[in-house]
Amino acid sequence: MFNIRAKIYLKTVEEDGHSTPWFSGIRPSFNLNGELITCVVIELTGKEWMPLGHEYEVRIDFPYGDEYLDSFKPHEREEIMKNFEPGARFFLHVGAKIIAWGVVL
Repeated sequence: MFNIRAKIYLKTVEEDGHSTPWFSGIRPSFNLNGELITCVVIELTGKEWMPLGHEYEVRIDFPYGDEYLDSFKPHEREEIMKNFEPGARFFLHVGAKIIAWGVVL
C-alpha cells in the first residue's frame, strides 16, 4: 500500500457533488488517467466528519496500489507515478460522478 498527502475540495449538492458530509475513512475512487482506483481518504486534523463545500488536508491511502502498479512494465510505472508528484491534480469519484477534486502536496 502507498499513500499521498493532498488538499481536496468536497463538492456540494448544488455543485453536483456528494449528498451527505464525508467521514474520515470514506472510500471513493481516485481517477488515474481515466481508470478508477479504490482509495481511502483520511482527514488529518482529527475531524470525524467533513462537511461539503470546504477544503481539507488529507492522506489518501491506496490499499491495492502496489498490486495495480505491479501490473505495468517498469517504464510505464514511472509514468504513472508522475500522477502522484506534488502539484498533480486529480478527481475523486463515486461511480462516474466527480464528488471532489484535489492537488497532491
